[in-house]
Amino acid sequence: MYVLLLKVVTLSFFLYSKISFSDERTEVCATLVNVINVNTKAYKNCLMQKSGENFTREELNRCKKYYITEIERLSYVYKNICRDKS
Repeated sequence: MYVLLLKVVTLSFFLYSKISFSDERTEVCATLVNVINVNTKAYKNCLMQKSGENFTREELNRCKKYYITEIERLSYVYKNICRDKS
């Protein structure tokens, strides 16, 4: 779980550096979609776990809260960068 968190944080910094180049917008948007998908899968993994087997209820609740917050943040960034402003 923490390895995935490290990957998401690293990818977030990568995205931040990429956003400044408008000609690479398509690549940034594709990367955002991939990161949202990774976070969605991690969130689903938290949902499918049963408390007491591998993780406590508190750990699973923190996991769910973290990933849903990340999904919301990334979705907001995607909406503001990638959606056509027509």
